Amino acid sequence: MKLGLNMNFLDYSEEFLANLNKQFERDSINYKEIMKKTGFPPVDIVPAELIFKMADFTEKYGLEETVKQFPSVLAEYYNEETLDYLVSKWKRFSWLKKRMPIIEQAIKAHKLEMYYASITTLLPQLEGILADGTNHTGDMNVRKKLPLVLNKEDAVLVFDSNVKEYYEDTVLEGFEHNKTLKSKFSRHAILHGGDTGYGTKNNSLRCILLFDYLFEKLNEYRKKSGLEVKIDY
Repeated sequence: MKLGLNMNFLDYSEEFLANLNKQFERDSINYKEIMKKTGFPPVDIVPAELIFKMADFTEKYGLEETVKQFPSVLAEYYNEETLDYLVSKWKRFSWLKKRMPIIEQAIKAHKLEMYYASITTLLPQLEGILADGTNHTGDMNVRKKLPLVLNKEDAVLVFDSNVKEYYEDTVLEGFEHNKTLKSKFSRHAILHGGDTGYGTKNNSLRCILLFDYLFEKLNEYRKKSGLEVKIDY
């Protein structure tokens, strides 16, 4: 009798977990769509609670209204406490140490709502950590480097391909001076003076999201490649 009860419980647990996984897959698809429509990099470093919250909001109010509200919800999550946590996390890793004075000033500028300063300070560091994280020396082709660290197979619960696509099509999009910009977040247009309206909170958050995602992926890459991942506690 006791064994029967246990088996029923196990069956129930498997069914529950399967349904939970399906729900999370649906919520993840919804979340990716929201990130795409709002122009944010579709990263999975946000808490699952936020993904669930956006799914519930979409179900109640529709995708269009969710897209309108999402940037403010994301900004609310990335408050001063969260940003301080990120800085404390990043500075623990030795391979990132030489860049921390730059990164800390960028985050400080973001907190002070000096978004022109935070963006132009943090954007070049995306390429910088790609080089440092992979121990690269010499000229570097970012498009060829990205697949080394964003290489998990495409799946609903995997975000690498989405982030890679975002980086290539949005961040690395080219521009021509005094012509309509093809991207609202083009590294080249911003750093070469083609975009003068980039200094927004949303763009600064885009930098922070991309930086943290690449940081996590580069740590994975270093561990798999046998490179040093020294952590200071």
